[in-house]
Amino acid sequence: MGTQSGDSKERRHDLRIDVSFPVVVTGPSGDRIPAVVENVSLSGVLMRIDSTLPLQSHIKLEVQLGDDSALDIPAVVIRATGPQSYGTAFAELSEADADRLMDLAAQCLKTAAPAPWYLG
Repeated sequence: MGTQSGDSKERRHDLRIDVSFPVVVTGPSGDRIPAVVENVSLSGVLMRIDSTLPLQSHIKLEVQLGDDSALDIPAVVIRATGPQSYGTAFAELSEADADRLMDLAAQCLKTAAPAPWYLG
């Protein structure tokens, strides 16, 4: 409608996929910190990490793939969504790397265990 909103969900254009897979974050100081991706899109990830990351800091996400290779994706911390939970935007993501990342997300969906209540 042309009105602007501060709600970041309204500004998103890419579909987010709820997942859970490990990454290693190289922080601004060069420290390598384990984290868990909670959702992923073609524009960034939401992750949990046992560390504090400054907003607007440049980081690198190392994503291990099933074929023993890894993606190294530069990103920027754009929001804190809770204690030790951060939203990032990819600074650079090639089409080939985007395809590989979405393949990993699809694999996470295929291997997800059903919810306990569903097992009846």
